[in-house]
Amino acid sequence: ITIPLGVKTIGESAFGDCHSLTSIIIPSSVTTIGDSAFIWCNNLTDVEILSNKASIGKDVFQMCSNLKNITIPKSVTEIEGYAFDGCGKLLKSINYLGTKRDWMSTPMDSADSAWRLGSYIVKIICSDGEIKLSALML
Repeated sequence: ITIPLGVKTIGESAFGDCHSLTSIIIPSSVTTIGDSAFIWCNNLTDVEILSNKASIGKDVFQMCSNLKNITIPKSVTEIEGYAFDGCGKLLKSINYLGTKRDWMSTPMDSADSAWRLGSYIVKIICSDGEIKLSALML
């Protein structure tokens, strides 16, 4: 689905347990993706965030076990803890539309190693190269 342009917030648990959701495009108007917004969306495979200045809440894509592709723009202002935890073996990288320096300066919940991006994610693909996740371990 494509969230309509003009929507500013995707609320907490808005699409949680929505097993029919397979892909989502989040428009530039969204500034907040609430905690657990897509938690347990088992059939979600593709996410494209086009948002300007969006904050990604805690547990947003947690347990989306079939998630394969996610694109995050440079304009994301924060990624909270456990955002991609439990996404499974299919999500091996995150496509980030900024530089490595931009990624490293994005506020993230650092309470756990690699900010709990997900245990199978091995790299962040940036516009100027890759960041190996092992380099992010605390």
